[in-house]
Amino acid sequence: TMPPVARAISLDVITADARYDYFVSSGRDAQYERCMRWLRDQGAGVDDASPSLSGLVVEFLRSVQVLYEGADSPPPPPGSLPTRIPMECLMDFRAGGALCHILRVLLAARPHQPLQVSGELIREIRQELRSSGCLSVPSCFLRAEIEDLDLRERLRAVIESREGRLAASEDDASHIIYPPCTDEPAPPSHSVAFRTLMRVDDRLLLHFWFKPDSRNTWVASSEAKWAVERGTEDENQNKGVWHVSANWILDSDQFSEWMNEEDYEIDQIKFPSGVFEYKYRDRRRLVRLSTLQRSIQKATKKRK
Repeated sequence: TMPPVARAISLDVITADARYDYFVSSGRDAQYERCMRWLRDQGAGVDDASPSLSGLVVEFLRSVQVLYEGADSPPPPPGSLPTRIPMECLMDFRAGGALCHILRVLLAARPHQPLQVSGELIREIRQELRSSGCLSVPSCFLRAEIEDLDLRERLRAVIESREGRLAASEDDASHIIYPPCTDEPAPPSHSVAFRTLMRVDDRLLLHFWFKPDSRNTWVASSEAKWAVERGTEDENQNKGVWHVSANWILDSDQFSEWMNEEDYEIDQIKFPSGVFEYKYRDRRRLVRLSTLQRSIQKATKKRK
């Protein structure tokens, strides 16, 4: 039987249950046990009646998905919910790492009853992560080339509402913000581009261009011969301050989640006249969804 992702034709199908495969894999057992020992050492109230940690994580992720993306109803408008918990925090299995702190809050919120995820619970988790040093927020400097005063004010408002910080200079910034880019608009949903982020065991993690990391999807490597794996010395890896377009901030507000900077990283070109032009970096590592679809169709024919 082919995995669920291999039957996917549209982005919505691909990014459903396959998002959570990593958290229920048997390869995570030892990591959950490490978290369990830390929780017991912290007196987090873990006992034999407590839910399994993997089950609790997936229950949390599903509830967060409904809260932010909607189920039978449209998702809430931008700005109505706190900033989503970064997926990298949920994948931090270190003793005393981000996932341990998330689990401590969740266990206190639902000792033995169904978990109720609300905006208030997300705020509580974010506060726990920040106070424990497991969550940092961006420090953004707005370049002078962003001349539209209304846009500058909107960007400032989003940064502050998303718990970011406005930097006084580029030297004090983790993110330098340039005018919006329009050279490569996102392709239609039927041909969404993606790239491979990492391999864990026999699975690859896919990231979809201009989609938040919460929609990253795990696929079996045996079904992903079309995917381009990133090398450890990827030339596009950021090694310091991010240089991104203003779209990064605007989309972060739309999805209530700090977006993946690499999607918005720009090259800066200066012409002899002194006028700058901005464009997104080369996307040779992106694979079109149509390529995935063709691979799925070929695999299906071979299995018949």
